[in-house]
Amino acid sequence: MDFLTALGDFLLSEWLWGITYGWLYIPINIVIMTFFLRRLLHMSRFRAIMLAITTNGFSLLVYSGIVVGVFMHILQWWYVPQQYEIVTIPFRANLFLGLVHFVLQVCFFILIHKTYRVNMRRLFSIVLMSNITSVLISYAYILWVAPNNF
Repeated sequence: MDFLTALGDFLLSEWLWGITYGWLYIPINIVIMTFFLRRLLHMSRFRAIMLAITTNGFSLLVYSGIVVGVFMHILQWWYVPQQYEIVTIPFRANLFLGLVHFVLQVCFFILIHKTYRVNMRRLFSIVLMSNITSVLISYAYILWVAPNNF
C-alpha cells in the first residue's frame, strides 16, 4: 500500500507541477515534435502538426483524467506537496513530467499503430527526443522567469 501511496503522491505532484510551473511544456513539445516529425519522418506540415497536437492532447487528457478523475474524485486523495522534496527541484520535476508524458505518448502510438503505418522505432525515438528537448527548454524558461523561487 505504501507503493500505491507514493505513486499517487508522485503523479499528483507532477500534475500540479505541470499545470503551474511546467505549463509551457506541452506547447514546446508540440513545436519540437512537429519539427522532428517533418524532418525525420518526412511528413507534411499539416500531418505533423495534427499528429503532434493529438499526441500531446492525448497525454494531457489521459494524465489529467487519471489524476483528477481517479485520484481526486473517486479515491478522494488528499495531498500536501510541501512534504516532498522532489517538487522543489525544478529540473527533476520537469524530467519526471517529461517521463510521464513520454510513457503516455508511447501508449498513444501503440494504440494507433494499426492505423498509422510508420516506423515505430523511429517514431519512439522522435517522441523521446522531443520530450527531452522540451524538458530542457521548459527548465531553462523556468530558471529565466523565476530564478529566485527555487
